[in-house]
Amino acid sequence: MGSHSTLSFHAIVAAVLSSLAGGTLGYTTGIINPALDLVEDRFRLSTIMKSVVTCSILVGAMFGSLFGGSAADWVGRRKVSIFAGVIGVIGSVGAAIAPHVVMVVIFRCLLGVGVGLGSFLMPLYVSEVVPAAGRGVWGSVFQWAVTLGILIAYSVGLGLHGVTNGWRWMILLGVVFSAAQLVVSVLYQAESPRWCLAKGRTEEAKRILVDVFGSEERADEEIQKIQESQGQEEAPWGALFSRVWQRPLKLGILLCAAQQLTGVNAIIYYSPRIMESVGFGSDDSLVTTVGIGAWNFVTTIVVFFVVDKKGRRPLMIWSAVLMAVSLLLLSSGYYWFRDHIGPVALICLFVYILGFELGPGPLFFLIVSEIFPQELRGRATGFITLVRRRIALSHSSHVWWIPTTSLCGHATWRSRSPF
Repeated sequence: MGSHSTLSFHAIVAAVLSSLAGGTLGYTTGIINPALDLVEDRFRLSTIMKSVVTCSILVGAMFGSLFGGSAADWVGRRKVSIFAGVIGVIGSVGAAIAPHVVMVVIFRCLLGVGVGLGSFLMPLYVSEVVPAAGRGVWGSVFQWAVTLGILIAYSVGLGLHGVTNGWRWMILLGVVFSAAQLVVSVLYQAESPRWCLAKGRTEEAKRILVDVFGSEERADEEIQKIQESQGQEEAPWGALFSRVWQRPLKLGILLCAAQQLTGVNAIIYYSPRIMESVGFGSDDSLVTTVGIGAWNFVTTIVVFFVVDKKGRRPLMIWSAVLMAVSLLLLSSGYYWFRDHIGPVALICLFVYILGFELGPGPLFFLIVSEIFPQELRGRATGFITLVRRRIALSHSSHVWWIPTTSLCGHATWRSRSPF
């Protein structure tokens, strides 16, 4: 396959798995947005417990990211994908039927482990199965699916708002993504050809690459390139922190910091409260939140078609400009447009989301999977995703022992915090 215009079977499976993992991440993080008030009413939650319920999935995701890289390098991408699907199903069902809030937290932590595994594994898998010419487009599928999952979560929340035990149904419906990932992984997913070559399984790698590129000649060329780039089967953890790889490691950490320090999780988790704080009613805030989710989804589709044409760096620069301008207007709007802050805040959030989806949203996962060699890719991606989850946890939680420094969160919540 010379370009992304013709897709092989294995590339399609990779894209489907990336979509399902992204959908799981989007839905499970987004559904707490409409469900939190209902969970609070059911269990009479304190301020700290609301934060714990909200961020428990991020704690689990941290552990998934921490151990997922080594697991992917050790047992292969396919087995880790299957495991992520299994614990995703258990976590979703368990949290939905939990009789006590502690059980909700435990099962959402477990669900987070699956989310953490999938969020680093699938972009990595796409980068190893899809040819370079189409890697930008199909690498963006993950972020597109994240936004779709968020939109579905917001819509489900609006539809089940006011239904008896509606929060349980909201959480339970997330099992669809994990179950589908499990089925596709078991029935259709092939192992990564790069991982196969690193483990000496050359014939298996060749069969996959023949399907990907459409000819044995192209497959042999790719095998030669991969083997030339593989210095060893699996580099130790210490190699990741050596002087040789300091620059890409710092770049990856800076990218994940840039993605999270903008405060995107504050919008995902608390957008109804943001809308209420600027004058929207309770019902209107839920409808507006669905609109935000829909806009998030649409902007990701636009990026899907321009990521390989415009390049990574220009998109990152333009996205930074858009986000900076929108957040500056949002924070200053509380003083300049106090009587009309509602429409101003909504416009600023729309511009912010456009900027986020042009750059750090989809490009973080893609760039990180491209800047490390095969022997370090699993460990590096897992470590950087762990750092990303830790930053996300810091900026999404109001628990006193976790520092909250999000610029967007400060600008948004300064007028009236829901806690």
